Amino acid sequence: SQPRQPPRLPERYRLRRHIASGGMASVWCGEDRLLDRTVAIKILGERFAHDQLAVLRFKREARAAARVCGHNHVVTVFDVGDAEPADDPADTGRAFIVMEYLAGGTVADAIRVGAVRRHEALRWLAEAASALDHAHGCGIVHRDIKPANFLLDRSRILHVADFGIARLVSEDTITSSDQ
Repeated sequence: SQPRQPPRLPERYRLRRHIASGGMASVWCGEDRLLDRTVAIKILGERFAHDQLAVLRFKREARAAARVCGHNHVVTVFDVGDAEPADDPADTGRAFIVMEYLAGGTVADAIRVGAVRRHEALRWLAEAASALDHAHGCGIVHRDIKPANFLLDRSRILHVADFGIARLVSEDTITSSDQ
């Protein structure tokens, strides 16, 4: 569901519309006014604003994605920060990640509407495998591979997203094997 009122982002960013909500965050289509480009802005959910483990996991996602975002099939991360609280006195501000905006939806969306051709599915598998191989080479295991985390650009080129529960080999894991 869409948040009641998003937090105040730095002046550089302007939210346009809500795109989706996941388990920990909401994603918005926005504008980077400084660089004059459309971006996706992932904002940590209100209910996690005071949960230090959730904030740590969210920022860890940004670090993991930033380590591998030079690959053609990984979503590019542009910025990470902490938003100012909204006008709601209960809001203390929340972490956010600014990423490239991909207008083609997800592979899950394409499957749901039956808009997947065989040759395209095979290409997507190769693109995802290439991105994951790159991530593994950087010491990152994604741990949440599913069609909803494969984003498509306007040309229907696949980009792996959502490194939220990725395991960085150089860091202790946040989740246990039973989670």
